[in-house]
Amino acid sequence: MKRFYLFSKLTLLFFVLSFVSCGKAEIDEQLIDESQESLVFNLGESRSTAITQTVRVSTQSGATHYDKLVNAIAMANASTEILLDVDVTFGSSNKAIVLDNGNVNIRGAAKGNGKYQLKRTGTYKNKNHIHNSLIVVTSSNISIDNIQFLINDGTAYRCMFLGDVTNNGAIADRLKLFSNISITNSAFKQQVVGDTTRGVFFEGSFKNIVIDNCFFNNWFGLVARDCPTLDGFDVNNNRFYNGSHQISLDGALLGETDSTYGLGVNLVKHANIDITNNDFYLTKSFNLAIANTRNVYVYNNTFKGGTENYSQPIHIEDESKNIRIVKNKIESPNNYGILIFATGKVGHGQGRTFTEAEKKLKGSGNVLVKNNTMVTSQDQAVIATYLKGYLKFQGNNVFSATNGVSVQAKKSNPGAKVIFVDNSGVYNNSNLSNALNNGKIVIDNTNTIVMP
Repeated sequence: MKRFYLFSKLTLLFFVLSFVSCGKAEIDEQLIDESQESLVFNLGESRSTAITQTVRVSTQSGATHYDKLVNAIAMANASTEILLDVDVTFGSSNKAIVLDNGNVNIRGAAKGNGKYQLKRTGTYKNKNHIHNSLIVVTSSNISIDNIQFLINDGTAYRCMFLGDVTNNGAIADRLKLFSNISITNSAFKQQVVGDTTRGVFFEGSFKNIVIDNCFFNNWFGLVARDCPTLDGFDVNNNRFYNGSHQISLDGALLGETDSTYGLGVNLVKHANIDITNNDFYLTKSFNLAIANTRNVYVYNNTFKGGTENYSQPIHIEDESKNIRIVKNKIESPNNYGILIFATGKVGHGQGRTFTEAEKKLKGSGNVLVKNNTMVTSQDQAVIATYLKGYLKFQGNNVFSATNGVSVQAKKSNPGAKVIFVDNSGVYNNSNLSNALNNGKIVIDNTNTIVMP
C-alpha cells in the first residue's frame, strides 16, 4: 500500500459552468463547489415570446375530455398556453398524446389543494407499447406545469416519454437533439403499489432540461436511458417515494459493442447534470443510480436508502466519472452508502455475464465526496471496487458504519488513487490517521493513498 504526502423560444435559466469539460481528466471540484453552493436556484422559465392567448381544454369540442385535450393541443404555439381545467381519462382506445411540433405550453389550472390530472385506466394495444404513456414528447420547447399524471393498474407504462419514436415505439434517431424542456410543479404517480410504471422517461439526446418541484412514486421515477447527450439536466427540489430506482441515469448501451445488445451509438456529451435539493425517501433498490454517465453534481439532497439487502442510496457503475457528491445527508439501512462498482452483465442486466477482466475495465472513478453526513446500518459507508482514476475525500465528511469500516477500496485499475485532501473528516469516530491504523479505512495495494 503506497502513501504519498503532500430555451430558442423557451429559454431556461441554467447555471452553466464553462470551465467544466467532458474531456478533462480531473475537474477542479473546489471551484465548482464554491460556485454552485453560492447560487440561489431559480428555475423559472423566460420566454422570448410572451404568452398572449390561453386555450381552456374544457371549452373545446369533443365527446370526451381526451378529445377536448387533443383539440386544444392542436392549437398550441409559442404564444399560446393550453390550460388543463378538467380531469382527462385515457381509455384502452386512447393512445398517448404526442407533442411533435414543438412550442407547447401546458399548465394545470388551480384546483384547491389538488391538481387536474391525466389518468390512464386501459391498455393501449399491449402493455409495453410506447403509446401506453400519457404524453410522448418528440420535439423541443415544451413546458409542462402543475399537472398530475396517474397510472391506474399498469405494467411498464410511462407517465411521460421523451425521445424520437416511431408509431411502434422504436427509437427512430437517438442522436436527434431535443432542447428547452421544462417539467415543473407536477406529480407522477402509480395507483397500485406493486406496479412497474415509469414517471418521466428520457431516451435520446437532450439539452437544457429542468425537472423542478415534482412528486414521484413510480417503480422507476425519473429515467435517462442510453442518452448520448445530456447537456444541462437540472433535477431540483423534487420528492421521490417508494419504487425501485428513484432516479436512474443509465447509459449502459452507449459504446457497447456486443452484437446482441449494442446500439452502435457512443456517448457524445454529458455535462451540467445537477441533482440538487431533492428528498429521496425509502425505496427498494436505489435512490440514485448512475451508469456510464459523466459530470454529475449531487448537492444538498437527503437520501433514505433502500429496503433490499443489495440497495444503496447512491450507486455508481459502468465507466461513470466526474461525479461530485457534496453536502448530502445519506442513510442506508441495509447496505453501503455509496457504491462505486462495475456492471455485471451486458446491457441493462439482460446480456451475458462479464468476465472479471471486463468488469475491471468498466470501473468508475474521479469521484469527489465532500461535506456529507452518512450513516449505514450494516456495511461500509463508501466502497469502491475496480476504481478508475481517483476517489477523493474532502471537508467535513462524517461517516458512521455499523460494521466499523467507513471507507474501502479494492481491486482497482492501475494508477488508481484514494486521495484525502485534508484532515477534517470523521471516520467512525476516528480522525484520518487513526482510521487508517485501526481498520476503519481499508485500502488495498492496488491503490495509491494520497495524504494531506
